[in-house]
Amino acid sequence: MMKSQVESTLLKEFGKKEGARLWDQYRDSFSTNYYEECTLTQLVDDLIRIEKLSEKNSLDILIYQTDTLRLRVYQFGKLIPLSDLLPILENMNLRTLEEHPYQITPKNNAMININDFSVVYQNPNLFDLKKVKDLFDDAFKQICNGSIENDGFNKLVLGAELTAREIIILRAYAKYLRQTGFIFSQSSIEEALAAHVDIARLLVNFFIVKFSLQRKKSESIDVIETTILKLLESVTSLDEDRILRRFLLLMKATLRTNYFQLISDHQSKSYLSFKFLSSAVPELPLPHPLYEISVYSPQFEGIHLRHAKVARGGIRWSDRREDFRTEILSLMKAQVVKKFYYCSFRRERRFCFKKCNE
Repeated sequence: MMKSQVESTLLKEFGKKEGARLWDQYRDSFSTNYYEECTLTQLVDDLIRIEKLSEKNSLDILIYQTDTLRLRVYQFGKLIPLSDLLPILENMNLRTLEEHPYQITPKNNAMININDFSVVYQNPNLFDLKKVKDLFDDAFKQICNGSIENDGFNKLVLGAELTAREIIILRAYAKYLRQTGFIFSQSSIEEALAAHVDIARLLVNFFIVKFSLQRKKSESIDVIETTILKLLESVTSLDEDRILRRFLLLMKATLRTNYFQLISDHQSKSYLSFKFLSSAVPELPLPHPLYEISVYSPQFEGIHLRHAKVARGGIRWSDRREDFRTEILSLMKAQVVKKFYYCSFRRERRFCFKKCNE
C-alpha cells in the first residue's frame, strides 16, 4: 500500500468532505510497517473502527478469516499488556501464532494501538464464525473490563456458542461445588464441560427453561433432562460423567435464582445467586441446613446457610477462600446449639413458675 493512494481512497470511500477530514486527521498517523503490511481495504476498515473509539469506548475487536483465523484488537489510550491479552485467547481455546502491533497517532493527539493476532482454534470441531462473532466480541470485552473471569470456562463461547452471561451460570455452580467439598478441581470441571459442549449447552438450557417466567410447558424440562441423560451414556470418562451429572443435580436442587432480575438501567446484575434445598444437594457435609444461598461475582463469593425458615443471619469475612462454607457451617451449628439451650431454659422457667404458683 502506497501512502499516495490513501487520500484518493478516503475521498472515494467516505465522500469529499469526510474523506478530506480523515486525510487531514490521519495523513501522518500510520507507521511505516503499517503501510508495508496492511492493505487499503484494511486501512478503511480500521479507520471506521478507530473513529468510534473514545475514553468511554476504549476497546474494539474484529475476528475474521483470511488464509488463517485473525483477531484485531483496537485500544484507545491505555494499552492492555500483551501478557494479559494472550491468556485471554488461550482460555478461549485460541493459540497465538504471531502478533503484529501498530501504533497510530492522530492529529488530535489520541493514542491508538492495534494488535493483529494470527490464531489457531485448538478444538477439532470448527465453529461457524458468523454465529459466534458477536458472542466472542462481547465475551472478550467483558473479560478485559473485569466483568467476567478469565478462565477455562470461556472455551464455551466458541465451543458451545454460549454467551458470556450464560457461561456465568456454569461458573457459579462450579464455584459452589468447590465449597461443598467436591473432589474435582476447577480445571477438571472446565475440561469436562469443554469436552462435552452439547451437554454444557443443554445444562444452560435446562436452567433457563426451569426458571424463566416465559418458559413453555413444564414437560420441556423433562425432555431436556432426558436428552442430557441420554448423552451422558456416551461419556466414556467416569470422572467427566460424575462432574456433568452433578451439575444437573445441582440445578434440580435449586429453588430460586436472580439470573433474570435487571437493575434500573435494564442491565443484568453483576452477581448471580442460587437458593438451594440443601437436602437435595448430593454429598453435602453434615449437618444439612434447610436452605442455603450461594452468591457469585468476579469480585466476591458468599454463602448464607439457614437451619430454619426463620433464622438469624449476619455478614462475616472469611480468609478461607477454598472452603469458607465449612466456617459458615460451624457458625450455623453454634447458632443451632444456642437456640436449643435457650428454648430449653425458657421451658424450664415456665415449668418452675407454674409449680411455685401451685
